Order: sequence, then structure tokens, then C-alpha cells
Amino acid sequence: MIRQFRSNKAMTLVELILAIVLLNVVILTGLSMELGMRRIFSSTDLEAQLLAETVPIILKVTRDINQAVGDVTNVSNYAYTYIPSGGYNRYLIRSDMNFNGLADSGDRFAEYRYAPSTYILEFRPDSTSGGYTLLSDRVTAFSISPAVNGTSSISVTLRKDASLVANYTNPQITLNSNAQYRGYSYN
Repeated sequence: MIRQFRSNKAMTLVELILAIVLLNVVILTGLSMELGMRRIFSSTDLEAQLLAETVPIILKVTRDINQAVGDVTNVSNYAYTYIPSGGYNRYLIRSDMNFNGLADSGDRFAEYRYAPSTYILEFRPDSTSGGYTLLSDRVTAFSISPAVNGTSSISVTLRKDASLVANYTNPQITLNSNAQYRGYSYN
């Protein structure tokens, strides 16, 4: 007789515990997806900031090479040179200051100076005088290759914190480009 009065719609303690466990699994799955998406967004945002810092450097070097004068293969009349000195890698590009299209005494050398130990890349429009302008302090690699058929390759690598290894919280971006010296251009 007692069984007749018991309701069939009542939940047992085991069923209630199972429902709570399943609800927690669903909530934790959603939370982990949210945290993962935030991490991806944060990393992508940092990469976009690094890209915004790297592109002007590549454009500046490319412009200087495109406007350079001189022979890329003749050291006495050179358009480009690389000089490792005093912990710096120095890249000199001959700028046609009097716009006559010739390499002469009126020209200056734009200088890019990279210090691998401090991750600093600097620029000055005249390698013989004037101060340097800081282009970036996050550069983990910078190079301008010697010209091959009048074209140099440029490579710049930036990292959020250059002194730490690259990972999703410390992204790294590398841009590569080529630039052609004026004497080899089609214009």
C-alpha cells in the first residue's frame, strides 16, 4: 500500500547529482572555449601590432635601395655595403643627394645599424654625421643581403619581448622583401 502513494515524478539523489555533474561539464566546456578564443585573439592582436611596426621598416629600407645609386658590384663606387663593427651590423646605402643619377662626392650613405645583443635597429640619413633614429627595440633579426642581379633581399624579425622565446603570449613576426637598385630598374 505504501508504494501506491509514492510519486513517479520525484527525482532520486543520484539523478540530481548526475544532472549537476552534466551541467558542470557543459559550463566548463563553454568556459574553456571562451578562454581559448581570448588567447587566440590576444595573440593575433599582438601579431598585428608587430606587423604594424615591421612594415614601415621594410618600406623605408626598400625605398632607400630603390633610390640608391652606384654599382652594386664595384667596391670603389658601391651602392651598398655591410660593415660588422663594435657589436653592430651596419648597412650603408648610397643616397643620390644631388639627384643627378650618378655616384659622386655629393652623395651620402643612409645607415641602418642593428645591435643583435640589445635588439635595437636604428637609422640615420647620413652615415657620417647626425644622430640615429630608433626604428625598433624588438628586432631579433635584421639583414640586407648583398645584391644579386641588382636586387637585395631584406629580412626583419620582431618579437613582442625580444629577450624571451617566441610562443603564443610572446609572438614573433618575420617579413621578407626584395628591393632593386636604381641602376637595374626598368624606369
